[in-house]
Amino acid sequence: MFGRQVVGHKEKEVESAERCRTEPVRIDGLKVARGAAPGSHMKTVNKVGHQAPGRLPGTVHFKLSYADDDKYYYAGENLYTVLTISLAEAIHGFSKQWPAVGGDRTVTLKRSHARSGEVLRIAKKGMFNPNAASPYGDIIVRIEIDIPSAAKADISKPADNKTPLLRREELIDVHEDGSVWRHYAEAENAPLSTSKPKARDEL
Repeated sequence: MFGRQVVGHKEKEVESAERCRTEPVRIDGLKVARGAAPGSHMKTVNKVGHQAPGRLPGTVHFKLSYADDDKYYYAGENLYTVLTISLAEAIHGFSKQWPAVGGDRTVTLKRSHARSGEVLRIAKKGMFNPNAASPYGDIIVRIEIDIPSAAKADISKPADNKTPLLRREELIDVHEDGSVWRHYAEAENAPLSTSKPKARDEL
């Protein structure tokens, strides 16, 4: 044959002749032990996974995962949070109280004054870990001050308000080996929340 030859092929998706479907399957016996860490194996169930035509359904392995929390970031048995206070509370002091994780305990943080970026450690109010030397982790609190505009600044002593404004700490990274990296160094030597604050002239 003479002349230019063009040979090729084109892929095309076609509907399967198999009768495929997706259906809900009830899984019983999924129990989470107290203090179970993310990634913990919970259960293996046979014949409930993906099923290819002509093959038996696959096996599914269930592992524990923590949902994101609005108030806390969980890392290495500790809980990390940011507490936002007013400028008046930073000057005159504050007392905040809220339920601990699990609801059976109460967290209290009281300071005579505070500075922005200050990091405090509330001992033994974090996650429960039965395999650790200390069964409870800590809560690491980073203080953030809501600075008002000059026109709205009010530094008079505020009314007693124990309700905290907490949000999940985002300056934390957990690496694949489980090590915890913080974007601020103060957490390494964070004083206990029960310790006496530094004098104002040291701030």
